Amino acid sequence: MFNPVGMAMPIPGLLDKLPGIRTKPLARFNTGGPDVEMIRVDTGATLSGGRAEVHRMWVVFSGSGECGGRGIAEGTFIYSPPGSDIPPLRADQQVIIYSSRFETRRVTRS
Repeated sequence: MFNPVGMAMPIPGLLDKLPGIRTKPLARFNTGGPDVEMIRVDTGATLSGGRAEVHRMWVVFSGSGECGGRGIAEGTFIYSPPGSDIPPLRADQQVIIYSSRFETRRVTRS
């Protein structure tokens, strides 16, 4: 299955094409991010995993389920650095997630 979560920059509404997944873009500050959105995973739906191409942080605002063999609930923080595996997230109860993605910044010193 195509995995839009691992994309460098999301395409608005792309996750909405997956069954049981809805997104609400909140802000995009520049081409490298941060890109902020809310994700809703309906009861019984699974957000597919993949490989992170950018930094990705999720905070579970409500609901419960499982991600990478661990239980998730309100307050769960999930961080995936670039190059890491992103485990699938399954919702046992509808899950609402705050999502932020951004590229690594290179700092040059003179």
